Amino acid sequence: MIGRRSFPFLVGLAAIDTVAVLAALFAAYRLRFAGFPVAVDKGVPEVAEYLRAAPIVVLLALLSNRLAGLYRPSEL
Repeated sequence: MIGRRSFPFLVGLAAIDTVAVLAALFAAYRLRFAGFPVAVDKGVPEVAEYLRAAPIVVLLALLSNRLAGLYRPSEL
């Protein structure tokens, strides 16, 4: 049985956070450029531009979660 202090459990938490950050990034893109009724003056950026930024956004989110102590086994 996998305990809360095991490495696979912590990796699973980080994987779930990664998926959540990517979903939030895509939702923000869709809301801003497809679902929000405000004119875009400089054109709509390609999704590829957001995908290029995604690894940096995910790393910053995971790092901030780690620094906040969210992945400390004693806090789980």
